[in-house]
Amino acid sequence: MAEVGIGTLYRHFPTRDALIEAVYRQETDTLIDAAAQLMMEREPVAALREWLLLFVDFLDTKKGMAEALSTLIRGPDPSTAELRPASPLLSRL
Repeated sequence: MAEVGIGTLYRHFPTRDALIEAVYRQETDTLIDAAAQLMMEREPVAALREWLLLFVDFLDTKKGMAEALSTLIRGPDPSTAELRPASPLLSRL
């Protein structure tokens, strides 16, 4: 794992929500890409089975992130809204 300084982290992800969104988006894209790849490499039933196992792993890793992900959906806590910008994800809803 690469060591990244806090300044570099904040330049790329100015808020906690921005970091969470980027990680979630990357992992979702990986899951989507896996579906396309599996469809080309496997028989339909085998591809579906393998993708579902990947999806279960994906969901398992997200169960601890429920509260953090909910801030992306609901928006920031009103008491701290002035401290951080709204998530770009919310502007697309």
